[in-house]
Amino acid sequence: MIQKKIGELLIEEGFINDEYISFALKEQESTGERVGDILVRLGIVTDTEVAAVLAKQSKKDFVDLTDFSFDKKVLETIPISFTRQYTVLPLSNDNGMFRIAVSDPFDIKIPELVPGGGIEPPTQGFSVPCSTD
Repeated sequence: MIQKKIGELLIEEGFINDEYISFALKEQESTGERVGDILVRLGIVTDTEVAAVLAKQSKKDFVDLTDFSFDKKVLETIPISFTRQYTVLPLSNDNGMFRIAVSDPFDIKIPELVPGGGIEPPTQGFSVPCSTD
């Protein structure tokens, strides 16, 4: 089965129309950016909408992290430098098996890089942007 492109999924979900995709594809030719990133930058869709369709595209669960209640102990199990470098957040730790949210569900190297235990299949997450200072 051929995987649908993000633009097709955004249209199916009713977030955009064909004109926006055409414009984003032309923009992509000149900037090299991802279509989803272009649409967010232009204010056509939100980060949450793109994350939701990326989760659907990758057959992962989607978790809106805006109101997610994080367990401080779980957050401390993975070094902050790692979470920033790979854009991941630990959501839970059940006997050494992490459940993580990722910004890119297609980054296949993340599960093997998570320090300190096993990992469940990653969840596509969305979070309000935060400082990396």
